[in-house]
Amino acid sequence: MVYPLARQMGHDPINDLLSDQAFSYANWINRWVRKIHGAADWPDLALIDSFAPVAHYVPFKPAGKDWIARVFKVYLNDPSVTDGIGFDTAFRIDGNGIFVGYEHGSNVWIKYLPQAPEFTADPWNATTHYAKDQLTYSTVTGECNRSRTNNNLGHDPSGTASPLPLATQITQEAVPADPGTPATPKIMKVTLERLGRFAALPDPPPNLSKFTIKVKNAVGTEIASEVVIANGIITKATIASTLVTQLHADPDLATFTITSSGKTVTLQDASDFTLTATYTSPEGLLYPMIIAQLQAYLPAIPPTPGVPQIAVVTITDSQVASGTIFSIGFVDATGTEHSFSYMADVTDSAAQVIQGLAASLADAALSDEVLAMVQLSVNLTAGTMTFTTDERAAIDATYAAISPFWLYVAFPFDWVDLVVRGAYAEALREDGQTDKAQQEEQMVLVDLAFKRDSLTRSQFDLLTDQSIPASRYRLPQGPGPMGATK
Repeated sequence: MVYPLARQMGHDPINDLLSDQAFSYANWINRWVRKIHGAADWPDLALIDSFAPVAHYVPFKPAGKDWIARVFKVYLNDPSVTDGIGFDTAFRIDGNGIFVGYEHGSNVWIKYLPQAPEFTADPWNATTHYAKDQLTYSTVTGECNRSRTNNNLGHDPSGTASPLPLATQITQEAVPADPGTPATPKIMKVTLERLGRFAALPDPPPNLSKFTIKVKNAVGTEIASEVVIANGIITKATIASTLVTQLHADPDLATFTITSSGKTVTLQDASDFTLTATYTSPEGLLYPMIIAQLQAYLPAIPPTPGVPQIAVVTITDSQVASGTIFSIGFVDATGTEHSFSYMADVTDSAAQVIQGLAASLADAALSDEVLAMVQLSVNLTAGTMTFTTDERAAIDATYAAISPFWLYVAFPFDWVDLVVRGAYAEALREDGQTDKAQQEEQMVLVDLAFKRDSLTRSQFDLLTDQSIPASRYRLPQGPGPMGATK
């Protein structure tokens, strides 16, 4: 969060951001995080946990849990096992904590908003002894982490926050298989009519008129030439049929399919042949006849086998720790990710993780068509997994450690724009640009109003649903904080 604020102020956060500036930016960010945290009910950040009341109270800082900043509901049973329906009960907040009434059992379940997260610009130092809950900033991941223990020395928090990449190498790119295509024959049709503006030929054609069809092969060599001379009696259909008979008799046209229909002659062959067709009048005048190409010749394309994609993922023992989640995803051509994962056990090494991932892939392949096409070979000695697939896919192989020393402090996505703009206003005010700072703060209020309107509305008050409004006819309960004695 410091980087976008630094860029807003015109600084290069990598090369010219001073440490004093970074600490100031972090303080302003924390100030606005607290403001935004208290400005609305954020349903995405609400938690439901079980608590054991002591003297009917739950403290604001239960042992082993975060501070409770705001209470929404108190349930007498676990709503997660009753299809989200919980039997809620009235509660009250006072200086002793959260009073949950007298009807509860050994546990109650509270829906609450934890306290606002806190961030720092103090980079991790390998020589620093971090106390419990002390914050540090990882320059590797750009995220903040909170120490789980006291005397936390030399444990790098990078990898605690977000997944880190596993060594992945595509050793062979995929080339799709080509099934090939059959040849498409060429089809030409000759109509026994003069081409162009000339008058149509009479039927039957005049005596001594000539009809000539010549065929050339793909290189332009004439392979057939047939002529029919009219006698003034035979019709165009008879002439077309006679031409077909003569063309069939030519041995160089043995592969051709030649037919006639009325006054047309059609030739078909799996080659790029050409035709000329002419009509010669009794006076010796030569006219071209109408030729139409019904289909072009396309040569056959033989099938070619494809080349599969081969990718190698390497896992080392140093990457394996109890609770580390190893995930491998294949992103197909549509952008859809098909993934499988394995969580390392306390006794696992890289070999066990590889075996676990192999089993996870087998399970995922039962319901995922893309993963079903993935072939896996493993080398437990080298710590490698070789994936072979016919389709080209991007591979996202990561591991995320659940550190026993550090707790990742997440920054809520809904707050990013609001906090950056608010902190930017603080920075402008620090530079003496008060008018601009006020404008930015006003825009925060506008953006926050839009955010609030988009949140899930409840049946209770806009700000909080912490208790159903009581009926005016309800009898008081007592003794205790809930009311007087009946």
